[in-house]
Amino acid sequence: FFVGSFGAIGALTSMMMRLGKETPWAEMEPSSVFFNFLFRPCMGFCFALIVLFALRAGILPIPLEELHNLDDLDQISSSPVAGQQLSIVLVFGFLSGFSERLSSALVRKVENRLTSDG
Repeated sequence: FFVGSFGAIGALTSMMMRLGKETPWAEMEPSSVFFNFLFRPCMGFCFALIVLFALRAGILPIPLEELHNLDDLDQISSSPVAGQQLSIVLVFGFLSGFSERLSSALVRKVENRLTSDG
């Protein structure tokens, strides 16, 4: 849930940065703005979870051994490496919501890796 929330925040941040740049405010349809703000964070949440699962499964080659060894996030202060690995996961979650291109590239990489193995 935590990583997915970072994906949703990334999607909202991306939308806020682009809002009004591509299309002037006067030309925007209120329903279009509403549905973008409704569904983009949901997509960011889903992409962040996909990235999290790919990282945890070892499909993406980023080592997370220390993070896997924790039983509870309260133990994160006892392992600086685990804290660093958690930060990596959260940054990937944010970026997967923020950048549709990055999310698509990661999904393609996972798909290519799965189809080449099987």
